[in-house]
Amino acid sequence: MFVAGVLTLLIKHLVNDSRPFTVEHYVTLTHVSSDNGFPTDHTLVAALLVAWTWLIDRRWTVPFVVGLLAVLLGRLRIGAHHTLDVLASVAFAALGLLAASLVRWPQGWHERTISPQK
Repeated sequence: MFVAGVLTLLIKHLVNDSRPFTVEHYVTLTHVSSDNGFPTDHTLVAALLVAWTWLIDRRWTVPFVVGLLAVLLGRLRIGAHHTLDVLASVAFAALGLLAASLVRWPQGWHERTISPQK
């Protein structure tokens, strides 16, 4: 999460991408701020949730992927972001997950703290 967050904050200052509704002059389906739209924080958080479910309990990954797609398509549909904005957020989450997988965590961190009930 840290790597993805820092990467997102840095890129926001380097890339200025006006939101689609400001460029194409149409009214959005809901209130959307008119600041820099690259990358999308909503999609980033949803993608990080998918990554966490992959690491914690893979049985929950598919429902969270469906949620990610709903957020991704929703942000595109209401005119809040371009396709590049949402794809970049997914890529930043993947880079964060890759960075986390390269770190040597203490052994106790790999064990479940709550055992499933039988």
